[in-house]
Amino acid sequence: MVVTDLDGTLLRDDKTISTRTINAFARLRENGIKIVYATGRGVSGVKMTSFMRFDASVRNNGAVAHIQGKQIYEKLLSADSTRNILLACD
Repeated sequence: MVVTDLDGTLLRDDKTISTRTINAFARLRENGIKIVYATGRGVSGVKMTSFMRFDASVRNNGAVAHIQGKQIYEKLLSADSTRNILLACD
């Protein structure tokens, strides 16, 4: 398995993936290697990667995980917890 970040790693400044990387991913797949992206992004990460097939993803800084589009993990902070944290920071 290969796991990659998106911004500044897989994606170029214009949010595209180089042909070289796409070809490397194709070779990995030919050898049965799964390709996963991990990002701090939430739903916007899905939009940015919709042009490329990934076997799995880890999003929201590890709070949500999907395998082949099916959510397998979620551990998000509740609205109340988030509010309390923000109030404490204020």
